[in-house]
Amino acid sequence: MKNIFAIILLLVSINTILAQGSWYELGGYKKSLNANGEITSITSDQLGNVYAVGLFSDSLNFWDGNKYVAKWDGSSWSKLAPNSLYSLGNFVFGNEIYYVKTDQFNNVYIGGHFKDTLNNYFIAKWDGNSWSKLSGNSLRYQIYGGDIEIDNFGTIYTSGHDNFNPSGTTVLYWNGSDWQKLKSSTDSIDVNGDIYRIIA
Repeated sequence: MKNIFAIILLLVSINTILAQGSWYELGGYKKSLNANGEITSITSDQLGNVYAVGLFSDSLNFWDGNKYVAKWDGSSWSKLAPNSLYSLGNFVFGNEIYYVKTDQFNNVYIGGHFKDTLNNYFIAKWDGNSWSKLSGNSLRYQIYGGDIEIDNFGTIYTSGHDNFNPSGTTVLYWNGSDWQKLKSSTDSIDVNGDIYRIIA
């Protein structure tokens, strides 16, 4: 009787494990992304598209090619408007895309260690038609490859440096035309290291 009970318990346990599902490669064996470097960030939009970025490029060797945003549309992977993106700055080895985020309007934002022709770091935005820069005009605040977060009101946050305090890293937000330091009248955050994650 004990043996029968043990067998039943084992079968129930196996069924429970199987019911939890398994991991599968998005796209399957023949349509997988097959990135040649590390994937550092993944997100999706409200249309069901999936976006991935990281230390991978469009070359056999990741340090030889251009970095890009990979998009899964439900049937295949593709590069998200690479020519429009490359017109904004340099996306070769050493200029990495680390973070990707979408908003409620399905705009796509990327951040990382990439610069424009003026040697300034920026957040890039895809609006469904073309890429543009969120670089601002301020000489005080410089964004620098940090995480991207978007709150329920559409405000975009990232990390960067206050040029008045170049040794510190702070949280910045986009006011529609420029990057500003997130602070009250008496307080702000300035850390002597990197900020890897922002949650709004």
